[in-house]
Amino acid sequence: RRDYDAASDAIYPATAPEHQLLRDAAALRNWDEATLTAFIDRQLGKPVVVTLADFNKVFWALKSMNRRDGLHE
Repeated sequence: RRDYDAASDAIYPATAPEHQLLRDAAALRNWDEATLTAFIDRQLGKPVVVTLADFNKVFWALKSMNRRDGLHE
């Protein structure tokens, strides 16, 4: 939402299952770890997913690309 200030929200770390979801989605595109890291860096401006918010930004972009290209889990 445009008028919502998320600065006071709790910050949740991304866990191993979230990182596995990213690797699985990247594997559908035949991406290796280096390609996934480069994609994460382009999406976040840093090469690592730390928070759940970071995960969501990367995962939903990757999931949308996979859906667009007909790649399904």
